[in-house]
Amino acid sequence: MTVSFNLNLKGKKILIIGGGRVATRKIKSLLAEQAIVRVISPIVTTSIRLWVEQGKINWLQRKWQHGDCSGAFLVIAATDNPEVNLQIAMDCNDFQLLCVIDQPEQSTISFPATLRRGRLTVSVATDGASPLFSRQLRDKIGLDLADDTADYLDFLHQLRRSVFNRISDIQERKWWNQEALRPEYHDRKKQAQLLSIFHSEE
Repeated sequence: MTVSFNLNLKGKKILIIGGGRVATRKIKSLLAEQAIVRVISPIVTTSIRLWVEQGKINWLQRKWQHGDCSGAFLVIAATDNPEVNLQIAMDCNDFQLLCVIDQPEQSTISFPATLRRGRLTVSVATDGASPLFSRQLRDKIGLDLADDTADYLDFLHQLRRSVFNRISDIQERKWWNQEALRPEYHDRKKQAQLLSIFHSEE
């Protein structure tokens, strides 16, 4: 059994051992989170080389060695050798987060299939049963989302802050936040009218 939560990786040191397609996908996600990424691998994909040339990540062009995991907040073992991945897992301490590709039983963290629309994050995981199914379901959810989802969430965020700052009664706060969920408030003019109620009182 696993517990899902959001983790802020901005400025965190992430070590990835392996330079193939899986490592490339992980790096792309980690760079979006502004993590500090180091890769250890004799060879890497074209995308990883480009990130290295752009100064976005650091690359040690060699095989993994015992002690390499020291100092990393998160270690991702993504080599094509299960035995090496297991050795990497054993090299980590109890305070480090660890993801061993294709060996969820050795991992303390996994990467769900993730969809982002502005402030919205949707994550789908199957506890390692089928990453492909996770990605298919994520994509299906993405197709069902309205085009204005990101803008609508910005509106809800603004309203929630205004309600919190202007109203002390908990039930009244709840009423205003529920009111904003009505379909008509996907309209920009309606959003502006509702927000103006609070702005005019400031």
